[in-house]
Amino acid sequence: VWYDYRDGNGEIYYKRSTDNGTNWGSDIRLTNAIYESALPAIAFVNPYVHVVWMDARDGNWEIYYKRSTDNGINWGSDTRLTSNPDTSWGPSVAVLSNNVHVVWHETRDRNYEIYYKRSTDNGTNWESDTRLTNDPSKSYMPSVAVAGTYVHVVWSERRDGSDDIYYKRSTDSGANWGSDIRLTINPDASLAPSIAASNPYVHVVWEDFRDGDYEIYYK
Repeated sequence: VWYDYRDGNGEIYYKRSTDNGTNWGSDIRLTNAIYESALPAIAFVNPYVHVVWMDARDGNWEIYYKRSTDNGINWGSDTRLTSNPDTSWGPSVAVLSNNVHVVWHETRDRNYEIYYKRSTDNGTNWESDTRLTNDPSKSYMPSVAVAGTYVHVVWSERRDGSDDIYYKRSTDSGANWGSDIRLTINPDASLAPSIAASNPYVHVVWEDFRDGDYEIYYK
C-alpha cells in the first residue's frame, strides 16, 4: 500500500503478488475522498488484509481503516477509527488471529501523545481509544508489532531533551500496558522507529543522527 497523487490529491493504492513477488497485479485504488489520504500501513492474516491511513475528509486528520476478507480481491467500506477535533497522524497496524491492533499519535491532549485501539473480531467492531503515553513532551511516530499475547509498541519522544526511542508492551493482547522503557540514550535525534516480533525476539530499527548524519540503527 502507498499514497499516490495521480488523482490530483493523495489517495491510497494497493497491489498484490500471488507468487511471492515474482509478478504483480494491477493497482487498486482504495480511497475515494475529496481530501487527502496519506501514510497507509498494512497487516495480513489469511484471508484478511487490514489497511489503516490518515485522512483529511472530515476537516482535520483522522485515522481510517478498511479491510479485505478475500486476500485483497474485494474491499469493504471505510471505517473511521478516531473522532476528535485535533490531528490524528501516522497509524501503524499489526494483526494476529482475530485481533487487530492500531497505534497512532495525536494532539487531543494539546501535545503529541500515542494512542491505541483494537478489534477482537477481525475489524468488524472496535474498542475505545487507549492513551499509551503521559508525558508533557512530544511522543510521536509509533510502530506496533504482535507475537502471541504480546503487543509491542515503539515511538520517538523528547522527554529527555532530545528525541529518543521508547518502548512499552502489553502481555495480554492489549488489555493492559506496562511502563515505558527508554531504548536509546544519545544527545542527537533518534527517529522513525519500526518494530517486528516473533516470540521471544523483538527487533527495532530507527534513524539516528549520532554520527553527524542520519544512519540506521538496530537493537
